[in-house]
Amino acid sequence: ERYISELIFSTSICLCDLIEDSKNKIDDELTKELNILLSKSSELITETNMFKNQADKIRIYKSLIYLRNLNDKRIIIDDIQIKFIQVFSNFYKMNMERVLTDSNLQRNFEKILNELDYKYQSEVKTDFSIVDFMVNKNFIFEVNGPSHYVGLSNFLCGKDFMKERFLIKRGFRFRNVFHKEMLNRIKLKEDVKKLIGDPFPDLGR
Repeated sequence: ERYISELIFSTSICLCDLIEDSKNKIDDELTKELNILLSKSSELITETNMFKNQADKIRIYKSLIYLRNLNDKRIIIDDIQIKFIQVFSNFYKMNMERVLTDSNLQRNFEKILNELDYKYQSEVKTDFSIVDFMVNKNFIFEVNGPSHYVGLSNFLCGKDFMKERFLIKRGFRFRNVFHKEMLNRIKLKEDVKKLIGDPFPDLGR
């Protein structure tokens, strides 16, 4: 089950990379192989003791939501998987409550939002993940420390890249704040203001 869940999750991340360029399209051979994997996940879901490990469940859940969001009719998300999404979503949201984060990077970025007089929400739950900051219910900012990147590069790790692509496809304006950007607060503050513009009406926090 771990092999299946990791393979489906890794495939989903690869699809993020593939379709980032709008000229790229998922070919029929890839969708065929993906559907074989998905059928295996349905078999596991229907078993009595399926996915003993919560991490395996979460990988399958996030993969199914992402693949369903692609709206590619060749990718088959069956009734068993749709029901699994519906049942597991409540557990997933409850589980996310236990892993809320509050880092120095986030607190420093929050100061920038306050200085700009933006009204925002922090640690906002979606059906896919928690986002660090949401301004005007449309702009999402993720403040990412070194662990969110591959080695010493500025390339996001797979799960963070997948999160970004998913939320962009959902219609959000998304901005990853690279941790090194916090070293130049003035420039970052100007970039945020240029992106959002004048403060919006009070939306509460």
